[in-house]
Amino acid sequence: MLESPTYNFFISLSTSLVQPLGIRILGMDIALLGVLTAVQLSFVGFGAIIGTSIILRYRYFRKKLWLFFGAINRIGWASIIFADLVPSYSAKLLTFYSAVAVSQMSGAIAGIAAEDVGADIVTRDRAPKFFGRLNSLNNMTSLISLAASIVVFLYLGSGSRDAYWVLYILSLVAAIISTIFLKMIRDDPGVVVALKPVGSEGLMNLVSIYRDMARSRGVKEYIY
Repeated sequence: MLESPTYNFFISLSTSLVQPLGIRILGMDIALLGVLTAVQLSFVGFGAIIGTSIILRYRYFRKKLWLFFGAINRIGWASIIFADLVPSYSAKLLTFYSAVAVSQMSGAIAGIAAEDVGADIVTRDRAPKFFGRLNSLNNMTSLISLAASIVVFLYLGSGSRDAYWVLYILSLVAAIISTIFLKMIRDDPGVVVALKPVGSEGLMNLVSIYRDMARSRGVKEYIY
């Protein structure tokens, strides 16, 4: 209940500003923004495929995987502003794209691990009320992050680099706090004991799952 809202505050703040930040510090035109959007979307999908395979094969370590990739995701998004310090334009652009790609991919992997852990530490009868409250808190923190960004830009000016620095430093602080809460979360020990590394057959199981999904008429109709 503490980790998720602090994470949502930081992620709403840092990701909503990434395109304006690119325009401000890199002078991105529509073509470069298109590349940025492609990087964001493709690495979410790439992270989801890789993450499913990793969690399936090393499910016993799912909480550690959540912490590891979750920390990379948090620090990555909040540290994008430091691309402004890179002297060369081409290196600045590469740093910016790389930070977005790593943050997106690690976030997708961490999200899969988080859902797997959350499904076991929150019982089914408690889930509707618990996640209902959690969604309310997440929506509230999104509004707070939006209000904070508006206040800072109104005070420092819409074109101010200082405004971006203030907001990303605030995002970095929230990311660190959220990571501390994430580290404090404990997996269900009873479930963890039952989870054994599945070995080399994990990847084949994943392939089998995707193959069955691709053959399913219901899945195809749902996608269409």
